[in-house]
Amino acid sequence: MSCSCVPRSAIRPASSTTIWSASRGETDPANRRSTLLLITARGEEVYEQARQARREVARELFGGLSQEQRETLRELLGTVEQA
Repeated sequence: MSCSCVPRSAIRPASSTTIWSASRGETDPANRRSTLLLITARGEEVYEQARQARREVARELFGGLSQEQRETLRELLGTVEQA
C-alpha cells in the first residue's frame, strides 16, 4: 500500500471526491495536522487501468518508430526537460 503525506488544506473540495474514492485518509501520527492518503484496493485497480491505457497510447504513438528513433526521442525529451 502506498501513502503520501498531504496537508488537509491542500485538498480542494472539487478534487476530494476523486481522491477519497480511491484512497482512505488517516491522521499522520508524526504530524497530526496532516493526513496520510492510503491507496485502497479500488485505487490500485484504477491505477492499473490508467497504466495500461498509457501503455496502449504509447504503443499507438511510438509503435512506428524504430528502436534507434525511440532512443533518440527519449534523449531529446530528456534534454528538453532539463532546459
